[in-house]
Amino acid sequence: MVSQRIGRYLLFPPFAVGGVASVHLARMVGSVSFDRTCAIKRLHPHHAHDPEVVAMLLDEARLAARIRHPNVGTVLDVVAEGDELLVVMEYVHGLSLAELRRCEGAWPPPVPVAVAIVEQLLRGLEAAHRTRDSHGDLLALVHRDVSPHNVLVGTDGLVRLVDFGVAQAERRSQVSHTGQVKGKLAYMAPEQLDAEPVDPRADVYAAGVVLWELLTGQRMFAGEDELAGHRRARQAAVVPPSGLRAGVPAAVDAVVARAAEAERDQRWPSAEAMAEALREVGPLARIDEVAAWVSSSGATLLAQRQALLATIEQGADRAATAARREHPELGDPAGRGAIRADGQRDQLTRERRARSPRKALAQDS
Repeated sequence: MVSQRIGRYLLFPPFAVGGVASVHLARMVGSVSFDRTCAIKRLHPHHAHDPEVVAMLLDEARLAARIRHPNVGTVLDVVAEGDELLVVMEYVHGLSLAELRRCEGAWPPPVPVAVAIVEQLLRGLEAAHRTRDSHGDLLALVHRDVSPHNVLVGTDGLVRLVDFGVAQAERRSQVSHTGQVKGKLAYMAPEQLDAEPVDPRADVYAAGVVLWELLTGQRMFAGEDELAGHRRARQAAVVPPSGLRAGVPAAVDAVVARAAEAERDQRWPSAEAMAEALREVGPLARIDEVAAWVSSSGATLLAQRQALLATIEQGADRAATAARREHPELGDPAGRGAIRADGQRDQLTRERRARSPRKALAQDS
């Protein structure tokens, strides 16, 4: 599989393409043969000289990097090299809820798993909402695009919220144009649909829609493609999930109904408040039960991805060896001698050890 090296990263063909960027599996070529698989969001070349788009991607990376929580995807690095702009993220072996929804027999998940997934999602959202800048000031961050596409469920059972591309923050350098609606219509709170100012309760609303869909296996606003249609739909009462699927406790119905209130003042006041309510009413699957559901439901897709990873890592090892030969600094950051693919020291290192084994060992440790 053909790779392209940008900085210390080997990028492989994209597995997802959006309007602004493509997403690639990649390998970081680190020093002393330390390599790591990651996911990279790569800005499309024709946007490289668009200051607004560049600012948006950099803002996404900056905001996400401020959030330190196991239920939020981790941003590892940003690379700007020539016309290339890369946002490097942790690779999560798992699937998004949108991918799982398409897996035969996977949807809907068991009720305890559905509740546990959203409870974890809410913890990630709360961490985002409470994020502060380097001066300790609240960023007033709102994700604005909470949807199945941006909720990853790993085979480790952990849920991770990703993609802060349209997030709103108090001190974001790239500001949305007034009246511009950003995000996925089916998960937007009424005030967001109307392009009004939003706060964290807009994300609580979206989490409520995601939970309703996980519990029922249906789309809450299916068939409503136009903005006006979505606005009308928000005025209707939410159908209790228990009326569409047996086994959903009435107490969970109440949590969902409050989250999806049209009036923001009637919703849960925070993501943490909704998460606490779900913990109280249950049922809540354990982490290992969530992991087992993902691994079983997404078995075919996960096997395909694992095979792709194996191919990439094998190719990356060969490419990394070539890169280290071409750029010795990748394998010799401290000037102690490059490490070849077979893990042996170069001739200079062997000679040094022969002269003074103890001193050489101390220098290498």
